[in-house]
Amino acid sequence: MQERIREIQLDNSSKTAEVLSLKREIEETQRGMVSIL
Repeated sequence: MQERIREIQLDNSSKTAEVLSLKREIEETQRGMVSIL
């Protein structure tokens, strides 16, 4: 049971990292669009 919890926590933290990097990409893209306009 403990192992499973650890797996879920690791999975969640990697998902969080992915989401944060996606957000950063989107923000940079939006900034790029604004500078084009």
